[in-house]
Amino acid sequence: RGSAPEAVNGRLAMLGLVASLGEEAVNAKPIAQQIADQYLGVALVFALVTSSSLVPLIKGVEIKHADLGPFRAAAERLNGRLAMLAFTYLAGQEVLGSTDGGDTRLAIDVAKDSIAKVAGAVTSLDGKGALFAAGVAVLLGGTTALATLAPFQLLLSGGNDEDDE
Repeated sequence: RGSAPEAVNGRLAMLGLVASLGEEAVNAKPIAQQIADQYLGVALVFALVTSSSLVPLIKGVEIKHADLGPFRAAAERLNGRLAMLAFTYLAGQEVLGSTDGGDTRLAIDVAKDSIAKVAGAVTSLDGKGALFAAGVAVLLGGTTALATLAPFQLLLSGGNDEDDE
């Protein structure tokens, strides 16, 4: 109901992304193997996160308005969406992509390769390219800042929120 499915999926994706990359860095196990080895623990965490995410709905608070101190619902939504995309990409790369020897590429290796490619591209930029990259960085930073500050929009608009569902 409302924004609950997206909030739950985003929270699970953020948790899953960090946990799976950490496990891969320590034990070099692919995501599918991690889930197979700890299926009961994964199911328990899924159930706990899902049930605790629905508590605000039971109390009558829509999740998109459940801000707590520095934690803003809009920032959580943005981070959750990015985590869902990243987790899907990295898991897909493990399933579909393999090295020449037929071994599965770990998600942590895919992430390291992507970071190295971006760093290499940044170091090879000329003046126009650097200006473009700086513009994109400012645009992304501004978008993130606006998503973080979105709850203040309620204060400025007097609490009228017609465009929400």
